[in-house]
Amino acid sequence: MKRWLLLILVAVLLSAGVYVYWFVDKQAWLDTNQVGTTSGSAANHPPAGVPAADQVVSALVQLGRPGLVKEVPAPLRSSRWWDRRVISRLVSWLRTSEVVGPGKAEPFLCRPMGLTLQLTDGSVVQVMGACDCFEQRTPEVVKVHCNRAEGQLIFEPLDGSQPLRLRAPKLYNWLEGGDWRRDVRMVPPDAAFRSQ
Repeated sequence: MKRWLLLILVAVLLSAGVYVYWFVDKQAWLDTNQVGTTSGSAANHPPAGVPAADQVVSALVQLGRPGLVKEVPAPLRSSRWWDRRVISRLVSWLRTSEVVGPGKAEPFLCRPMGLTLQLTDGSVVQVMGACDCFEQRTPEVVKVHCNRAEGQLIFEPLDGSQPLRLRAPKLYNWLEGGDWRRDVRMVPPDAAFRSQ
């Protein structure tokens, strides 16, 4: 009797595991194959320079306000099945984004969250939250004020190409809203450095 109960329990657990794997896999497929809410034909033609998911080797979330921290985000690797699904989702959001105009990175003024993508050819792409900055001049001093541009990102290939300003609300919310914490493990800083 105990043996039958054990077999039934194992069968139930296996079927639950298969269902969970199917659900996660289907959800990743839906996220990577959905058509974005961009206007025009942007969903069919990704912005120039945006890589395909299979071109990304790793992705690393960059904290907006670095400092003395006990844990940092671990890199996402395309060699791990879960990380590959997260990378595919992030790249699909980039590829369905809308180009707003040329970009200008202001990382030191508004400290946005960022995402660094390392590609198969060895090149690196930086994605960070966009900022709207303006100067306030007085005869004595010039003050620069910056605010984050809601739903907009700067896409900057580090090969010297012109940065682009993109409207990508899902990726923006994932980075700036903290949703990345559900998909990315936190590790001690020295462990993250060793795994790069």
